[in-house]
Amino acid sequence: MAQQLIIGKAIPEVALADAVHVAVTAIQAIPYLATWNFAHLANPHTIPKIEQICREAGYSPPRIASPKTILEELS
Repeated sequence: MAQQLIIGKAIPEVALADAVHVAVTAIQAIPYLATWNFAHLANPHTIPKIEQICREAGYSPPRIASPKTILEELS
């Protein structure tokens, strides 16, 4: 799954650890991925690509956002 995110250009190859975080979260059906990483994960350009690749692989994508945003949504 992490390789699919990289091959699909949702996450750059140099950010393999980020791709693994997303893959584990999606595969384990964890609903949220809290991150301060706005470069590769929590930004409006990468999120749609990540979501599409997760869905194409048969997984529900996690909600990727900053911890602050997630806490506000859950309050």
